[in-house]
Amino acid sequence: MLETSVQERPGPRESIATVVLFLCLFGGPLAAWAVRGTSPESVLREQRSPAPAPELPADLASLRAWPDASADWFADRFPGRGALLTLRGHILYRLFGVSPIPAMRVGKQDWLFYTDRQTFEFYRGVDLFEPDELDEWVRRMHAWRDWLKARDVEFLLITPPDKVTVYSEFLPDGTDPVSPITRLDQFLTALDERTDVEYLDPTGALLAAKDWGLLYFPHGVHWNDRGAYVAYREALARLQPRFPGLVPLPPERFDVVDQHLEDPNWRGDSWAGRMHLEDLLVQEAVVMKLRGEPPYQVLAGWPNAAGTMDGLSVQQGADLPRILLVRDSFGDWFWQFLALHASFLVTEGFVRHPFELVEQHRPDILIHMRHECGLMEVPPDIRVSDDDVALARAWLAAGGERLVFEGIEGSQAARDAGPAPKGAVLRLERKPGAAAGALVRVLAGDDVLQEHRLSLWDGRRWAFLELPAWDSDARIEVHLDGLVAAQLALR
Repeated sequence: MLETSVQERPGPRESIATVVLFLCLFGGPLAAWAVRGTSPESVLREQRSPAPAPELPADLASLRAWPDASADWFADRFPGRGALLTLRGHILYRLFGVSPIPAMRVGKQDWLFYTDRQTFEFYRGVDLFEPDELDEWVRRMHAWRDWLKARDVEFLLITPPDKVTVYSEFLPDGTDPVSPITRLDQFLTALDERTDVEYLDPTGALLAAKDWGLLYFPHGVHWNDRGAYVAYREALARLQPRFPGLVPLPPERFDVVDQHLEDPNWRGDSWAGRMHLEDLLVQEAVVMKLRGEPPYQVLAGWPNAAGTMDGLSVQQGADLPRILLVRDSFGDWFWQFLALHASFLVTEGFVRHPFELVEQHRPDILIHMRHECGLMEVPPDIRVSDDDVALARAWLAAGGERLVFEGIEGSQAARDAGPAPKGAVLRLERKPGAAAGALVRVLAGDDVLQEHRLSLWDGRRWAFLELPAWDSDARIEVHLDGLVAAQLALR
């Protein structure tokens, strides 16, 4: 039988000291954390909110969810979280050349590339449109354009390219395209073949401007001010034939600076913080500052669902168009240039079709900015009925004379229309929130040839009505409180 000598066993003092040391090393941080809590700094570096504290279970479902909620809460607050994630990030990045987060992939020369939204699948052309998918994208964009055009709103679709498209030379090995075309190529070709929707693909202009300097953030997702300026210049050139006042400012009107050198805490669009590698990954953070005071004034700003800001800017007394910018996050860098040329600019940070803003603000131009990888998603709901689109197209297709009602008194209008053997389409415009319905009569002398009651609803500015044919000279009467304009398009 093996015996242990008394001298080899630790004495009471050694045992107590060992226990105290263990408690200090492991229990001390936990005790301090329990008393003081921990700073949310490491979570805020990831640009998100910490997981909330779990509530006490009140039923079986919340009891089942409680362990996971508790784990999420603790994972955002355990002692030393920031230091451990920084150490992990350095090990993965320095030793293995791997990103510590799945949303970013490490390229050449410390460039980072976003992997969400199927960026690489888009670039490589491994997931092209199926015919029915492409048809739906084209149908909805065409319907949206026609709905706007019937309301005298010019439409321009802008498709900013992804960073992988413009800076493919920095992509990691093994990411070469497997197809000569992408979903964007399919979409724009279909728009050309089937519609007259106007679009701007600034890819060529951006590639040609690369000698100017960095156009995208190496450690982010988006273009910088230089890249946005190139797209702004191309957009105004496209719109200038219809709006001669839209002349882009030359680059010499701006000071191009690296904002990070003036403010070390400002890094532009960078994922280095979310990777806990701010000390290792530092990039040029380009800002273009207009020389002198901007001519516009920002009147309001509000947060959007993407976590950035939308707003309203105006230029008093400027003979410039009213513009509505419907954009994804690439518009965060674009709007400041566009505001230089708008008497009224509203930005909407949802990739949707906000007919309410069109009805409310009556823009002259609507720019829809959709990043090319947005085509990997389902097509947006245009939120306009098929009947509304059909009426808009009927108005646009009426090839006869356009008759404008003069002398509108706010509640009624009338004009002689003559015969209309093929019928006509009537367009009414009213102040939003005015009368809920309109009465339209087609009269031949004292005889009522047609009478139509047109239902409207709050918030809508325009209404359209198809009128059947009449053969004799006729007079059109409209009765509508808050009437602003009325036009008749003969077929």
